[in-house]
Amino acid sequence: MPQYDNIDEGWENVKTTCEVVFYTSYDYDDRTDRCGWVEYKAIFLNGLLQGEIELIEHTLPRNNTPEESAQILVYKEEAQARRQKHNEEQIALIKDCKKRVEQLAALQDFIYENLLDKINITKQRGIEPWIFDYVFNDNEYGLEHIKNENWI
Repeated sequence: MPQYDNIDEGWENVKTTCEVVFYTSYDYDDRTDRCGWVEYKAIFLNGLLQGEIELIEHTLPRNNTPEESAQILVYKEEAQARRQKHNEEQIALIKDCKKRVEQLAALQDFIYENLLDKINITKQRGIEPWIFDYVFNDNEYGLEHIKNENWI
Protein backbone atom coordinates (compact mmCIF):
# COMPACT_ATOMS: atom_id res chain seq x y z
CA MET A 1 0.00 0.00 0.00
CA PRO A 2 1.43 3.44 -0.94
CA GLN A 3 2.61 5.78 1.78
CA TYR A 4 0.99 9.25 1.89
CA ASP A 5 2.47 12.32 3.54
CA ASN A 6 -0.12 14.67 4.98
CA ILE A 7 0.76 17.93 3.16
CA ASP A 8 -2.23 20.02 4.24
CA GLU A 9 -5.16 19.33 6.50
CA GLY A 10 -7.46 20.35 3.62
CA TRP A 11 -6.34 17.54 1.33
CA GLU A 12 -8.50 14.43 1.09
CA ASN A 13 -7.72 11.06 -0.36
CA VAL A 14 -10.52 10.57 -2.92
CA LYS A 15 -11.23 6.99 -3.82
CA THR A 16 -13.05 7.47 -7.09
CA THR A 17 -13.36 5.32 -10.16
CA CYS A 18 -13.08 7.27 -13.39
CA GLU A 19 -11.33 7.79 -16.69
CA VAL A 20 -9.25 11.00 -17.07
CA VAL A 21 -8.29 12.32 -20.49
CA PHE A 22 -5.61 15.02 -20.62
CA TYR A 23 -3.69 16.61 -23.48
CA THR A 24 -1.07 19.13 -24.51
CA SER A 25 0.25 20.83 -27.62
CA TYR A 26 3.84 21.65 -28.48
CA ASP A 27 6.05 23.23 -31.14
CA TYR A 28 8.51 20.88 -32.78
CA ASP A 29 10.81 23.65 -34.01
CA ASP A 30 10.63 27.18 -35.38
CA ARG A 31 10.09 26.04 -38.97
CA THR A 32 6.70 24.45 -38.35
CA ASP A 33 3.50 26.48 -38.54
CA ARG A 34 1.31 23.99 -36.75
CA CYS A 35 1.66 22.63 -33.23
CA GLY A 36 1.94 18.99 -32.35
CA TRP A 37 -0.84 17.40 -30.29
CA VAL A 38 -0.61 14.70 -27.64
CA GLU A 39 -3.58 13.19 -25.82
CA TYR A 40 -3.48 10.68 -22.94
CA LYS A 41 -5.94 8.62 -20.94
CA ALA A 42 -5.63 7.32 -17.40
CA ILE A 43 -8.06 4.98 -15.64
CA PHE A 44 -8.53 5.10 -11.87
CA LEU A 45 -10.21 2.43 -9.77
CA ASN A 46 -10.98 3.42 -6.17
CA GLY A 47 -8.50 6.29 -6.52
CA LEU A 48 -5.63 4.13 -7.79
CA LEU A 49 -4.16 4.31 -11.30
CA GLN A 50 -4.87 1.13 -13.20
CA GLY A 51 -2.08 0.09 -15.52
CA GLU A 52 -0.10 2.67 -17.45
CA ILE A 53 -1.20 6.03 -18.80
CA GLU A 54 -2.33 5.34 -22.36
CA LEU A 55 -1.33 7.46 -25.35
CA ILE A 56 -4.54 8.09 -27.31
CA GLU A 57 -3.32 10.44 -30.02
CA HIS A 58 -0.04 11.99 -31.11
CA THR A 59 -0.06 14.31 -34.11
CA LEU A 60 3.31 15.66 -35.17
CA PRO A 61 3.66 19.31 -36.08
CA ARG A 62 3.74 19.96 -39.78
CA ASN A 63 4.32 22.83 -42.14
CA ASN A 64 1.33 24.40 -43.83
CA THR A 65 0.62 23.65 -47.45
CA PRO A 66 1.16 26.57 -49.87
CA GLU A 67 -2.63 27.03 -50.03
CA GLU A 68 -2.91 27.15 -46.23
CA SER A 69 0.01 29.61 -46.02
CA ALA A 70 -1.66 31.87 -48.62
CA GLN A 71 -4.96 31.72 -46.74
CA ILE A 72 -3.23 32.56 -43.46
CA LEU A 73 -1.44 35.50 -45.12
CA VAL A 74 -4.76 36.85 -46.48
CA TYR A 75 -6.33 36.52 -43.03
CA LYS A 76 -3.40 38.32 -41.39
CA GLU A 77 -3.57 41.15 -43.95
CA GLU A 78 -7.35 41.50 -43.47
CA ALA A 79 -6.93 41.54 -39.69
CA GLN A 80 -4.20 44.18 -39.97
CA ALA A 81 -6.42 46.31 -42.25
CA ARG A 82 -9.30 46.03 -39.75
CA ARG A 83 -6.98 47.06 -36.89
CA GLN A 84 -5.64 49.98 -38.95
CA LYS A 85 -9.17 51.16 -39.80
CA HIS A 86 -10.22 50.85 -36.15
CA ASN A 87 -7.13 52.80 -35.03
CA GLU A 88 -7.80 55.55 -37.57
CA GLU A 89 -11.42 55.82 -36.39
CA GLN A 90 -10.25 56.07 -32.77
CA ILE A 91 -7.70 58.74 -33.69
CA ALA A 92 -10.41 60.74 -35.51
CA LEU A 93 -12.63 60.53 -32.42
CA ILE A 94 -9.78 61.64 -30.18
CA LYS A 95 -8.98 64.57 -32.47
CA ASP A 96 -12.65 65.59 -32.48
CA CYS A 97 -12.78 65.40 -28.69
CA LYS A 98 -9.58 67.42 -28.45
CA LYS A 99 -11.09 70.08 -30.74
CA ARG A 100 -14.23 70.24 -28.61
CA VAL A 101 -12.22 70.49 -25.40
CA GLU A 102 -10.18 73.33 -26.92
CA GLN A 103 -13.43 75.09 -27.95
CA LEU A 104 -14.84 74.67 -24.46
CA ALA A 105 -11.62 75.97 -22.92
CA ALA A 106 -11.76 79.03 -25.20
CA LEU A 107 -15.39 79.55 -24.26
CA GLN A 108 -14.54 79.24 -20.58
CA ASP A 109 -11.76 81.81 -20.97
CA PHE A 110 -14.09 84.16 -22.88
CA ILE A 111 -16.84 83.90 -20.26
CA TYR A 112 -14.37 84.32 -17.43
CA GLU A 113 -12.83 87.45 -18.97
CA ASN A 114 -16.26 88.95 -19.62
CA LEU A 115 -17.41 88.11 -16.11
CA LEU A 116 -14.40 89.92 -14.69
CA ASP A 117 -15.25 92.93 -16.87
CA LYS A 118 -18.90 92.82 -15.75
CA ILE A 119 -17.91 92.50 -12.08
CA ASN A 120 -15.49 95.44 -12.38
CA ILE A 121 -18.15 97.58 -14.09
CA THR A 122 -20.80 96.72 -11.52
CA LYS A 123 -18.38 97.33 -8.65
CA GLN A 124 -17.48 100.71 -10.10
CA ARG A 125 -21.19 101.59 -10.27
CA GLY A 126 -21.74 100.29 -6.75
CA ILE A 127 -24.08 97.50 -7.95
CA GLU A 128 -23.96 93.97 -6.53
CA PRO A 129 -22.77 91.68 -9.37
CA TRP A 130 -25.12 88.79 -10.01
CA ILE A 131 -22.69 86.43 -11.65
CA PHE A 132 -24.97 83.43 -11.99
CA ASP A 133 -27.85 85.44 -13.43
CA TYR A 134 -25.43 87.02 -15.85
CA VAL A 135 -23.99 83.71 -17.05
CA PHE A 136 -27.18 81.70 -17.21
CA ASN A 137 -29.83 84.30 -18.11
CA ASP A 138 -28.12 86.93 -20.23
CA ASN A 139 -28.91 86.43 -23.93
CA GLU A 140 -25.39 87.42 -24.94
CA TYR A 141 -24.07 84.29 -23.18
CA GLY A 142 -27.19 82.13 -23.43
CA LEU A 143 -26.93 78.58 -24.67
CA GLU A 144 -28.56 79.36 -28.04
CA HIS A 145 -26.08 82.17 -28.70
CA ILE A 146 -23.18 79.92 -27.74
CA LYS A 147 -24.43 77.18 -30.10
CA ASN A 148 -24.94 79.68 -32.94
CA GLU A 149 -21.39 80.92 -32.52
CA ASN A 150 -20.16 77.29 -32.85
CA TRP A 151 -18.41 77.44 -29.51
CA ILE A 152 -19.71 73.97 -28.67
